[in-house]
Amino acid sequence: MQIRPEALEKHLSQSLLPVYMISGDETLIVEEACTAIIETAKKQGYSERKILDVGTGFDWSALFVIAGTGSLFAEREMIDLRIPANKFDKGTSTALRSYLEDLPADVLLLIRTQRLDGRQKSNAWYKSIDKMGGIVTVWPVDAAQLPRWIASRARILNMQLDRDAIGFLANRNEGNLLALHQELDKLKLWAGSATITLADVQRSVTDSAHFDAFEVVNAALQGRGKRVIRILHTLEHEGIAPLAVLGAFKRQIDAVSHGSKTRLPREAQQSIDAAKRRLSSAQLQHFTAEASLLDQQVKGMLTGDVWISLERLLLQVAGFKTTPDLNDTQDYLRN
Repeated sequence: MQIRPEALEKHLSQSLLPVYMISGDETLIVEEACTAIIETAKKQGYSERKILDVGTGFDWSALFVIAGTGSLFAEREMIDLRIPANKFDKGTSTALRSYLEDLPADVLLLIRTQRLDGRQKSNAWYKSIDKMGGIVTVWPVDAAQLPRWIASRARILNMQLDRDAIGFLANRNEGNLLALHQELDKLKLWAGSATITLADVQRSVTDSAHFDAFEVVNAALQGRGKRVIRILHTLEHEGIAPLAVLGAFKRQIDAVSHGSKTRLPREAQQSIDAAKRRLSSAQLQHFTAEASLLDQQVKGMLTGDVWISLERLLLQVAGFKTTPDLNDTQDYLRN
């Protein structure tokens, strides 16, 4: 069954299906939907969760081993299966069909991926999930929908913003729900019961002269390595969450690879056009795979300094060679 993101909470309060797929490019909403399913499953006895990341050379037998053996410590088990959209090949299709044809008892399968195309949605495994499980498709929040999204999110946080405050936030953070989420959280920390005004928001948010996550990604797409380093260090110093930069990176790289369904700001579109002329399909696939690993690092599943990894990846996108010594950023540039 198809489930709208905003209807997922009500659905989960009534039933829990054996398989769910969450797909889309809005990282924040995808993560929140997955978290809602995971938390609901835990309350219903699915106390153990195994994470499987599908990459090059992935052995699909791992899925069936986990599903077949169950847990030694819990009666019910979750499998958190993370599949990049470009990894739905013949092997993936065959494995998913086989799993869905004989669903194991007491196992909940959660599949998360990016936006899927029409060909992928016509596959037998997709139709099987639609029939026996739940599919949550997360669509981008465009400029026209953004004020309503902000108002709705504010209500969830027990906040009330006036129209000018909402308009300011929407204009300042178009295309970056992660940044919006952070700014609303900051407002929540000090806001009282009174309606939050434009002046309140302007005092709370980062000064307009500061850099945001999309600026550093656009600099990388334009091939401006020195600017990448300067902006990224500023973002780290200001306490911007690495996930905000990673979310902006994923969105822009996807726009380079597949185009954007929404109208982009002029600078963003120029950066994407420049990257299309400079980067090959193989490079884009490599950067997408690296972003998936970075996502694991952000969430603590891989060790290492996230900011160093972000810097290295962005400089690679900008066309500069990186050195093994990631702490010495001056040696990152060839000239």
